[in-house]
Amino acid sequence: MNKTNEANVDLAPEEFNTSWADESNYTSIKKQFDSRFGDIELLKSNTGFEVIFMKEKVISNKKEAVNFILSLKKRILMNNKNSLILKGFSVKSKKGLCSTNYLIKSFYSYPNKDARKI
Repeated sequence: MNKTNEANVDLAPEEFNTSWADESNYTSIKKQFDSRFGDIELLKSNTGFEVIFMKEKVISNKKEAVNFILSLKKRILMNNKNSLILKGFSVKSKKGLCSTNYLIKSFYSYPNKDARKI
């Protein structure tokens, strides 16, 4: 069976060290466990009242990191009003003695309410 969701491509080296352009426009409010999203960090806009959340994922396998980054790129292009909006993501790679770890932060609009809260 052909796995079409696996990447057969490699990313440019700079794509493993990118920042979301708006990341500096938000300040951390708190870290918490959310039953819908797991461990998240709430961030508030420095210029308004918008609240978003950030999820972190550490990946130690390059192929898995590439697949995850590609899936985030596709997700940003989605414009589905029934899905959470992925506002952006950042990637940092850290080389160790025997491996490289990829820290991927994804930033989402934080829903004020959902069906569970209505």
